[in-house]
Amino acid sequence: REQLELYHRALTESEEIVEDALAPFLAEVHEGKVSAAGGTGQSITERSRLAGDLDRKARAMAVKAQVARSHRIRASRFAVEYQKKFSIPGACLIFVLVGVPLAVTTSRGGRGVSVGMSLAAFVLYYLFLSGGEKLADRGFAPPWLSMWAPNLLLGPLGLIMLYHSVQETRVVRVSAPRWWRRLRERAA
Repeated sequence: REQLELYHRALTESEEIVEDALAPFLAEVHEGKVSAAGGTGQSITERSRLAGDLDRKARAMAVKAQVARSHRIRASRFAVEYQKKFSIPGACLIFVLVGVPLAVTTSRGGRGVSVGMSLAAFVLYYLFLSGGEKLADRGFAPPWLSMWAPNLLLGPLGLIMLYHSVQETRVVRVSAPRWWRRLRERAA
């Protein structure tokens, strides 16, 4: 929360610097002292003074923008950790929704298939979680969405699989590819 307040304060200061930098120039444009061609009716010293002022303000604005960016990134990292504290416990329910149908429907394939499919579900969840965390840490995605995306994507899949397992229809069909079966038939 403190980082978010620092970010907003740095953003406000940056906007004030921009307004302060542009105010003299815009006033001279409105008064007609500066034309679209770059200024008529001004001495060279007045133009260089104005250019120097604008240059200093632009540098100050760049520093403030960098400070605001760093505050935003830190605030985003804290928000990611906060959201992760709630989304990971929610993953327990998601793993139950995905794991139970996998255990029931792949029982014919043996333990290896069940363990392999469960491991694949876990790896998929982990990839979504770690990828979302990186996106949110860098500010490319909202922290709440990036931390809850694995639950939101795998949850409905688990519900569909649970529905099919209750209806006793096969959700996951585990079989060797055709080319592998043909190769085994030729070898035998």
